[in-house]
Amino acid sequence: MKNLGNFSNRCLKFLASSFDGKVPAYEGARHTVDDTFIKGIYEKFEEFMGLMEQIKIKDSLRTVMATSSLCNAYMQETQPWVLAKSDMPRCKQVMFTAIQTMQFLAALLEPFMPSFSAKVYEQMNIKRTETHEIIYDYIKGHPERLNELVPAGHQIGDPQPIFREISDEEMNKFRSEFGESK
Repeated sequence: MKNLGNFSNRCLKFLASSFDGKVPAYEGARHTVDDTFIKGIYEKFEEFMGLMEQIKIKDSLRTVMATSSLCNAYMQETQPWVLAKSDMPRCKQVMFTAIQTMQFLAALLEPFMPSFSAKVYEQMNIKRTETHEIIYDYIKGHPERLNELVPAGHQIGDPQPIFREISDEEMNKFRSEFGESK
């Protein structure tokens, strides 16, 4: 969960602070790091689809969470906050790529965590439509479409942390209400 929360918060807050909340265009030749990242995301998607077809729900969720770890690692590796000071064209490429995968994570997690997905859609200023119902079919067989989910120039909403830390006091209260031991 930490990877997921960390990626979503870092991605959306950085986009808001460095690009006035507008998705930058991906200009120039595709970068090898971005293509490798998208390939890895697509491989996880194929694994997810296979598991869902076999009705292996827990394994499907684990695969999505591993996908969120890849997204977090991508942000850590590319360090857009450093690029913003030294290589703005590359920073724009990184943020364009990150926001595409943020949208895709919301779609992957919708069956498991609909409230997370709803918050992401809200913060990304994306109105969920019937198009979102067929996003898996749209992506299947077309990994390049992972770069087409959110258009350049799209204005996101106000980013807020999606998850919050649960205090020991809150956890103890939960445990006592539901009869669980510490």
